Amino acid sequence: MEKDLHYYGTYTAAILAGYNEQDAQTISYAAQYVDDSTLYQINSTLNISQIHTIEEYISMTPERWQELAGIDFVPIITSQTNTEIFFSNVKSNFTSDAENELRKIWCPFHFLPGNFDTNTAKRIHYNGCQDYESIIYKWKYGLRSQWELNLLCQKSSSMVQFMIDDIINNQLLDANVKKVLIGIRMHVLADTWSHMWYAGTPSWCMNEAAQNVYNNTNGKHDKVSWGLLPGQEVSTPPSVSFYSAAYLGHGRMGHLPDLPWLEYQYKPQWSSDDLFKSNPSDFLTGVKQMVTALKCIRENKPFNVENLDNTLDINTISNIYAILSKEQNLGISDEGRLKERCSLWKENISQGIITQGNRNVPEDYNPDTWNKDNPNFKNFHIAAKYHQDSIIGELANNGIDLCDPPPYDGY
Repeated sequence: MEKDLHYYGTYTAAILAGYNEQDAQTISYAAQYVDDSTLYQINSTLNISQIHTIEEYISMTPERWQELAGIDFVPIITSQTNTEIFFSNVKSNFTSDAENELRKIWCPFHFLPGNFDTNTAKRIHYNGCQDYESIIYKWKYGLRSQWELNLLCQKSSSMVQFMIDDIINNQLLDANVKKVLIGIRMHVLADTWSHMWYAGTPSWCMNEAAQNVYNNTNGKHDKVSWGLLPGQEVSTPPSVSFYSAAYLGHGRMGHLPDLPWLEYQYKPQWSSDDLFKSNPSDFLTGVKQMVTALKCIRENKPFNVENLDNTLDINTISNIYAILSKEQNLGISDEGRLKERCSLWKENISQGIITQGNRNVPEDYNPDTWNKDNPNFKNFHIAAKYHQDSIIGELANNGIDLCDPPPYDGY
């Protein structure tokens, strides 16, 4: 998902769950800031320029952060720009440390692993290609691919349940840090609905997709055109390496998984059949699940990942769906599409249409608002560290060590 959902959608969900405007603002800022806490943003916020790569970031000690930036905490990278990913990939050819750090960013914060649940009805089983040879490398389905299959993002997984239970049950976190943590986890929860069936690790067999992708919105069956020309959608280019950053998350599918109005058809590498995704329907359910989780957290009541709050009136649901399903054109500037969608959310909030009469629009989002002197900058990084450690720890409890994958399947 993008800023329209992570910021305005999360704000709306928080208001509907009973939070006051100030708390809803903080929660939604934290949700969107997950996409903005890049290495570049950290350098800019702290007014430093010494850290250019993931390797340099990994080498930083708490004492060095104190010396360079005068802070008593370690800032957490929760996203990366395309340039940062590409530069790290080319410079290091993904050393094990760099690749592990990449998974520590993209799995906990954007592609929450969930394909290892004991509920076999939810699990995706591999029935794709078994071996393949590129110009330079050979690949076969083996232990590494089986391990990566566990990392596929899934909606309503045991990890989503864990995230929300952990907030409800944790009475030790500082209240202001906890508020920011709620926002971070709303980002992660929301992304499980747009990012399901993709994995937060560079993997050809998990994240590559056939280029015959179809826009099925409103009865269409139009083949998506890929490239850099007007009218084409942009994706990461294919690579000769099966473990290139080109195959991270939904890079090969461009922005399609994040477009709330799109219904599309595609065939991932791990499947022998085409899959059909309805973003408007999935995103609406994601908003409902956010409202449910936020209400359970606020009221300190048990959360069940399978049960959605049923107190939202039909008009509110219909109006939110109308926002999500408002069709746009493919092949135009994603920035322009996003701006249009954000304006639609703001318009509906200002009229109280989707916030049960509350007409106060959240302030325009600017990541620089959370500067070094803003307490929420520190609160965010403390909360992000807590979230990252707890997700990695819970995955380890389920036999998945993000930093100790099996050797590559191929050469």
